[in-house]
Amino acid sequence: MKPFIKVIIGILIVFIPGCEDKNDEPNRPDELVGIWDLSETDASLLIGSKIAQTGADIFSKGESSIQVTGTPNAELAYMFVIPPEEGEGDGPEIILTNRSLIEMDSETGPELPIFSLMVGEESPQEKFAFLSVQISETDGGFYANMSDFVLDESNFSLTMTKDTLFSIDFNTGEMDPTKYFVVDGTFKASTIPFAASDSNEVAFPMLGADLMNGNMSITMEKDGVVTTVFTDEEGLTETDIGEWYATDNNVLVAIFEFEDGEIDTMAMPYSFSGSQLQLTVYGDFCEEFEEDAPLSKRFRLKLSEPCYGFIEQMYLLEPNSVTSAISKIKMSFIQAIAKQRTRVEWEPPSNANWVKAKRILLNK
Repeated sequence: MKPFIKVIIGILIVFIPGCEDKNDEPNRPDELVGIWDLSETDASLLIGSKIAQTGADIFSKGESSIQVTGTPNAELAYMFVIPPEEGEGDGPEIILTNRSLIEMDSETGPELPIFSLMVGEESPQEKFAFLSVQISETDGGFYANMSDFVLDESNFSLTMTKDTLFSIDFNTGEMDPTKYFVVDGTFKASTIPFAASDSNEVAFPMLGADLMNGNMSITMEKDGVVTTVFTDEEGLTETDIGEWYATDNNVLVAIFEFEDGEIDTMAMPYSFSGSQLQLTVYGDFCEEFEEDAPLSKRFRLKLSEPCYGFIEQMYLLEPNSVTSAISKIKMSFIQAIAKQRTRVEWEPPSNANWVKAKRILLNK
């Protein structure tokens, strides 16, 4: 059983008494009553850091890019990091691609073609580059070669000098010298400054992506009943019914009681303007990294690092420097326009009119 937002993230539950005085009527502003449809999300992480440092911005386009020449050409302008799976090595894999991580995670997926470049080394004298190419749903391949790339981890940059990567057949181990791409240039990631504080806010749009891929609505009634409905991209619908009220300091409280007796109380700061309602939901990001949690499934990982280590590797931060991780999702709702029936007042025609009409017809 999950309240509506638990479809996406583990909620930081805040328990607030229904009313300080049971004789008081709950505050249920008329402006909040109605049906609200989710229209937009803005998701981020509040990351605590022990030290001031600089991290890589995995969701933004790089300051510079690497060019891939071939059929077709591509610009590798985005970077993302895959932390190692359990037993699969010590460090994260850094991947350069021509599509943003946001686009990769969208409901429809990224636009083709997709180019993904990885580099690695066995020793300073044995370095290699690997390029995965998907041109269409049926056309793609893998390209590789030894390389003399220069990776500057302190500046989040990678330089390739006209490396020629040849098509490789993993079944035979043979390379085809007639099929290749040339990779050249310097990629430098955009960066994010982290202060020694608990309030470093960084964009993490994937937290809100599943909400936008589905359909979500909240219905708040004047008598205090709240109904939340979430339909995911596969058409599965989850409905929760509870009670709602608002506090004097603009916090919307929703209380859901489930069949097994579990009670969840959610406190969400809100703002209202015209026909738009904005709710802000805070959660414990690391609760999502239980083995069967949705976010872990998305990365398809059995993580070798605890949650804080995962964050450090994702943003290329110093080891053991992250102290907290709170998810924050601003959800914007628009008020649905209820379809109202307009009653048409009808009365039978008068006898006088009927007589007049009959005369007209007979005299034609």
